[in-house]
Amino acid sequence: MDYNSDIPLRDENTLAPAASELTLRNHLDPDGQIPQETHVETGYLVDKTSRATPLQQRSHQEGLEATISSFRETLVLEPVPHSDPAISLATLGTRLNESGEQEDLNLTISVYREALHLRPAPHPLRSTCLNNIAIALSTRFKQYGRHEDLEEAISLHRESLELRPTPHPDRSSSLYNIAIALLTRFKQYGRREDLEEGLSMHREALELRPAPHPGRSTSLGEIAAALSTRFTQYGRREDLEEAISLRRESLELRPAPHPLRSTSLNNIALALSTRFKLYGRREDLEEAISLLREALELRPAPHPDRSSSLSKIAIALSTRFKLYCQREDLEEGISLNREALQLRPAPHPDRSTSLREIAAALLTRFKQYGRREDLDEGISLHREALELRPAPHPDRSASLNNIAHALSTRFKQCGRREDLDEGISLHREALELRPAPHPARSTSLDNIAIDSRTRFDQSGRHEDLEEAISLHREALELRAAPHPGRSSSLYNVATELSTRFKLHGRHEDLEEAISLHREALELRPAPHPDRSTSLSEIAAALLTRFNQYGRREDQEEAISLHREALELRPAPHPDRSTSLSEIAAALSTRFKQYGRREDQDEAISLHREALELRPAPHPARSSSLNNLAVAVLTRFKQYSRREDLEEGISLHQEALELRHHPVRSASLNNIGTALLMRFAQSGRHEDPPPSTTSQLRFRHALDLRPALHPDRSTSLSEIATALSTRFKLYGRQEDLEEAISLHREAQGLLAADHPLTCVQSDPK
Repeated sequence: MDYNSDIPLRDENTLAPAASELTLRNHLDPDGQIPQETHVETGYLVDKTSRATPLQQRSHQEGLEATISSFRETLVLEPVPHSDPAISLATLGTRLNESGEQEDLNLTISVYREALHLRPAPHPLRSTCLNNIAIALSTRFKQYGRHEDLEEAISLHRESLELRPTPHPDRSSSLYNIAIALLTRFKQYGRREDLEEGLSMHREALELRPAPHPGRSTSLGEIAAALSTRFTQYGRREDLEEAISLRRESLELRPAPHPLRSTSLNNIALALSTRFKLYGRREDLEEAISLLREALELRPAPHPDRSSSLSKIAIALSTRFKLYCQREDLEEGISLNREALQLRPAPHPDRSTSLREIAAALLTRFKQYGRREDLDEGISLHREALELRPAPHPDRSASLNNIAHALSTRFKQCGRREDLDEGISLHREALELRPAPHPARSTSLDNIAIDSRTRFDQSGRHEDLEEAISLHREALELRAAPHPGRSSSLYNVATELSTRFKLHGRHEDLEEAISLHREALELRPAPHPDRSTSLSEIAAALLTRFNQYGRREDQEEAISLHREALELRPAPHPDRSTSLSEIAAALSTRFKQYGRREDQDEAISLHREALELRPAPHPARSSSLNNLAVAVLTRFKQYSRREDLEEGISLHQEALELRHHPVRSASLNNIGTALLMRFAQSGRHEDPPPSTTSQLRFRHALDLRPALHPDRSTSLSEIATALSTRFKLYGRQEDLEEAISLHREAQGLLAADHPLTCVQSDPK
């Protein structure tokens, strides 16, 4: 899932009170972050804290309008030559900037430019005027995304730095301001040279701030932020470790009751959360949550950054829920996010962030418990967030992706094709906003690929599958080792190659898929949170190869890997039911191969356990019903226990009631097959006979599988089988002729080298 936040620029320059010159204050804590986006699925914790105390901020706001009015009147009544009109202009600009209104922001920039005009070189305060204009331009860039504002801001900051050579007391501030602007540009456009230069300038500023310099903790935090950004982009573990170390050093310089202690607590939590996501060390996550709660205690209402702390705790709790499935974490996270939203009424700049985070939490709850109202509200909130991020807002691409993900989820639940098509369209729009070398381009490529694959599953269009493979390969090229997302890209390419193998039977696709999955597993050592996924995927690919070539060692290794994955998913892990189903499927395959009854009985037992973990309205309940039905019907074929047959039919019918297009066709086929089995066992000639009822089910399924659908050939074969059964019963020649015709049509839909072309139904 996409999570973005922007960092405003701050001028740390201070002047003696006697000068009566007001530079732009540090409205937001300099220890900000420039986080990268993650697919999605959780967000980074980004702190944005005011230097001013709550009392000071209320005082500023209450007197703002009167102050602006007073300064405007002063400028009218005391025109140039005033003793120093630049002072009044700068002061007015600062007050205007505090209002946060677009009209006042534009006026701020104009006022600062006039003040600069009154301070030509070599005026001692010219560098301050340059910085003030640059900061106001950066603020406008953040709000409206005008590229030229950011470029001019960087240019003005460089000019200011040239006026502050060593040992100028404010040189470190100029270095700091340029670094912040460069890192903002890196976040927007992904130019690595901006990241490296920004980091270098922050290190130079730190050297000019030895202890006990009051700005040392700030420089430590900014270096840590840049290192975290570089780690996210390029995966160098030493960057993350140094960032954590610098964060802790910064915290030591901010003992209670330091006004920025809560910021340092949040920033350490951010770094620990990042390390947890990479290596899965639970102690990192637990410490992060503890630090975030401590920070919240330091921000009681009406602290202006209380909403930020609420949001970050909610994000961390969501992460812990996904790992350990403690429902109280999910519910508390939603509650905290709603509280944060109430503290961010329009036009609060972070309102869109709160909308996004509530939506993400609701979608998580939907996936776990299947409440449709959570899904619909999540989509609605994501759309509201997008409206608050018009082009060229730097986070617009993230909102586009978030809506697209939610629509894809609804498609999988309800089968509405328009949801899927809109999702793909939104992902393409997001990709256009992330040209190379944008750091999140690989994420957008993966997003389009995933939804294209979903559309392939629904419609059977081969070009959708080919596009998915191509886009995943492009994303992989952008994630060279040691990129932290490389294992995910390896997994994605391997998964699509496995799909193509099943469609066309190309041996090289299967072998490459297995190789890529093994490479991904090596990048996910225990306790990596995605290790169980890689184990399951290798096992699935090995079973595919076993089915193709019959190598027993593939089957045995697959079962072993599935069992290892299950051990990494203890209850109440959200994927435990999946592992249970996968082991059961593998055991069923081994039973068919070697006839070991204990394999069959264990498979049924595991399917029952999986079904218990998917109570209604769990979105995967129909799959568990289907799996258990298939298993008990297989046992019926072996031992002719009537109770197995009846249970199988009952389970298939229950699954059908829960299924909508596009998976409804499979349930229709399954029920048709089961009814034929009951007819064959009873031998009764009802009117209409089960063969006719089954045929109607199969024809309905065929209607849901139009040309190019990958399962159309299966439906054709099933109808042919039902017709063959009716021919044997009543001797109608037209049934036999149609059965032969349908079998030929089904065979014609399979490629010459497809593994199923050698398997033909017998219309005897």
